[in-house]
Order: sequence, then C-alpha cells, then structure tokens
Amino acid sequence: MPLGVFQSGVFALDVGGSSVVALHVTGDAGSLKLRACYEWPLPEGLVVDGEIVDGDLFARELRAFVSEHKLRGRAVHLAVSNQKVIVRNIEMAEIAARPSHAWCFERRERMVANIQGSRRAAERR
Repeated sequence: MPLGVFQSGVFALDVGGSSVVALHVTGDAGSLKLRACYEWPLPEGLVVDGEIVDGDLFARELRAFVSEHKLRGRAVHLAVSNQKVIVRNIEMAEIAARPSHAWCFERRERMVANIQGSRRAAERR
C-alpha cells in the first residue's frame, strides 16, 4: 500500500501485555508525522505472551478505549504477531457485481477450494 494514503491520517493499533496504544499518523514516506498517541491500560493477565486470555473482557476494554478517545469510524491498521499466527497469501479471481450475500458465499467457496488445493499439494510433497 503506498504511503500516500496517509494524507488524511491513519491509526495504528498495538495491543501489548499491559495496554492498548493507538497512534495517529499523517504524511507520506518522506515525512510521516505523529499527530496523536492514545493509551489504555489493560487489566493484569488479560494479555499473556501475546495472547488475549478473555476475548469478552478485551472487547469491552477496546470499546471503552475507542469511546473515550472518539476513535469510532476511523481507519485502523493492525498487525498480528504471535507464534501461533499463520499467514497465507491467496490469489482470488475477480467476481462479478452481485448482492453482497452472494458475493460473500462465492468468495468463501473459492477460499475453501484454494485452501483444500494447497493442502493436497502439501500432502504430495
């Protein structure tokens, strides 16, 4: 993604062991500027070794954080990093314009077929 999209600014969200931090960044590749930094403390033990222990409690904390700092409706960039995370690039074919529920169903079916094909290829190795 070109950094030119930062003209109006984006938010980066970091979930740590003791707090959630949001950074508001504007600018482009040559001149990024930090416009704001928001931090929300998390209850002890909610995030352990990079994993959220209680999803419901975390959701409540995140909602409170977003509400307190008026972040609702903002574009947020989030990176997930953990030893249990697996990232797989999937090529998706173009889909003609259809009602959204049909689009979701077709996209899901193509993803399942792609993943099954990848598994079969891995088993043959």
